[in-house]
Amino acid sequence: MGRHKSFENLADQPVVTRVQENDRVRMKELAREPSRRSLNALMTEIMFYFLLEKPYEKGLKFRIPRFTIRFENGTPVRSGWRQLNVYLPSDLKDRMMAEIERLQTEEKIPVLPANFTFSAIFWWLALVEAEGEETRAYYESLKKAHGIWKR
Repeated sequence: MGRHKSFENLADQPVVTRVQENDRVRMKELAREPSRRSLNALMTEIMFYFLLEKPYEKGLKFRIPRFTIRFENGTPVRSGWRQLNVYLPSDLKDRMMAEIERLQTEEKIPVLPANFTFSAIFWWLALVEAEGEETRAYYESLKKAHGIWKR
């Protein structure tokens, strides 16, 4: 599941964000689906639909990921959050960065790539492919409205 085997045109530099360990486990489960086969493919699908749907224009607040280590009485302790390096195809990463710039300049929203990416993951795991849901109606409606994402 190496990043270079997933796609040919991946950006050289990842978007670095952080996720809770249980979210990371859930993402790995979703990435095993035959249509995805990798975490990169899942993240590409998430960002593809996030940029089309723009849930932040419909009320979703941008989330700030927490740090991976916190200090208790001067001693570093793992926080339960893990770093996630997101490698997106170059064109999709360019669209994401352009949208972030638009939000910063036109909307005056101080969003960073890590916040934007974490918010996309949060949206996907909480609403699109929520764990334990009997139906994938929202996911199916995204595919119907925007077309099926293809590798």
